[in-house]
Amino acid sequence: MINIQKNLISIIIPYYNSEMFLERTIQSIQNQTYSNWELLLVDDGSSDKGPEIINKLVEKDKRIFSLKRPEIGYKRGGRGAKNYGYLKSKGEFVVFFDADDYMLPNYLQERVTIMLDDSNVDVVFTDFGWKVSSNLIPTKMYTYDPQFNTNFKNLNTTTAFWKSYSDLNIFWVPSNMMWRSCSIKKMRWNEETTIGEDFEFHSQAIILGLRFKYLNKLTWNYMRNESSMMATSDNPLQIGKRSLFMSIVLERLVTSKFLKNTDDLIAHFIKDQYRFIRRIIETPSSFFEKVSEIKLIINRIKIMQKYFENEYNKNYWSKILIKSYFVISTAIILKRGFKMFDKFLIGKRLKNEVLVSQIINVV
Repeated sequence: MINIQKNLISIIIPYYNSEMFLERTIQSIQNQTYSNWELLLVDDGSSDKGPEIINKLVEKDKRIFSLKRPEIGYKRGGRGAKNYGYLKSKGEFVVFFDADDYMLPNYLQERVTIMLDDSNVDVVFTDFGWKVSSNLIPTKMYTYDPQFNTNFKNLNTTTAFWKSYSDLNIFWVPSNMMWRSCSIKKMRWNEETTIGEDFEFHSQAIILGLRFKYLNKLTWNYMRNESSMMATSDNPLQIGKRSLFMSIVLERLVTSKFLKNTDDLIAHFIKDQYRFIRRIIETPSSFFEKVSEIKLIINRIKIMQKYFENEYNKNYWSKILIKSYFVISTAIILKRGFKMFDKFLIGKRLKNEVLVSQIINVV
């Protein structure tokens, strides 16, 4: 019989100003039925009492280690802290867990049992409580298709799968995954991204052919935290950053030749970007915020358009169609922009008229 307690699990938690959640999260790890773990807490430049809390816990539990992300070689943000934590980890298995989430006591045991039972499995994930409040009682469960384990390998080579993936319809958060450490040596958290780094990271795993295993059990809670990236990622003024990671995923798909044909997928991405630009224009915000986000998106469109044209360089009519789409979309965007500018001028004029009438009344 396998003695699973001898297999070390490295749990990596990057944190930044997380003093409100850290003790609760760490306690949930200490309550695990599987006890052979090391916890690497990587400070990403906190200015609150988080590091003090951790230093006290380090003295009491020798399995807990306090690290600080180096300024040189690792960029600020959770991605750099995760990469540094992985470099320092010693476990046979690795979990990248968020500082505000909560492990149920069976989290590690359920995953490591599957990994040791089947050496071909590279990553395990499960159901989880969705946006759970501080009472730790989930009102909603996030579950996956029961047929995932039999269908996934066939699905992930289809354009339909990657369209859904780029639309963020396939939800794998870092806290849910236990990885076989040796399987992710060629992978790295992309430190250029600020939103969607988990989608970008997991796409690397799919393209490398890693084997995912789904377990239909509740093992952890995704906690409600309105300041988190997931809470803000649908903000139209964050869409430019979302565009960045989506285009990185598509570039990898094109260059790796993972899909036989990527033209439909690139067209889907470019259409989405024009839709995002329209959303940004219609969002109440400063002119400079809008320009900054739109510039990010346009840069990604240009990169992907080159790939698209390479796919179609032998098809004259296809090139004409896509060029026409770009021209029409740009015209629509400009028209909406001018409309909003007109509204701005009308608003200014009305304000001035009210001000003049008030002055006249005073006089």
